Amino acid sequence: MIVIGFVFLPALLFGVAAFTLLWLLLLLPGLLLWLWILARICRKAGFSGWWSLVSLSPPLFALAIWAFAFADWPLGPPRMQVIPPRRY
Repeated sequence: MIVIGFVFLPALLFGVAAFTLLWLLLLLPGLLLWLWILARICRKAGFSGWWSLVSLSPPLFALAIWAFAFADWPLGPPRMQVIPPRRY
């Protein structure tokens, strides 16, 4: 019970609206930075940067990582087959 009171102490002191506004001001730049970084990673891999929005939902994000791991990446290195020279 003490932990809950400690976490919500600013809300009790300044009101719920001020607490919400403070968290919004602190978390929004971090969220935008996270989405920007993921969009750059997606674009470097050859996918649309809009795939970064999938990270806003944890179950969809887990499925997207799994799908990207097994998908053929559009900008990946070309697959080359090494054929040994013939011996006569």
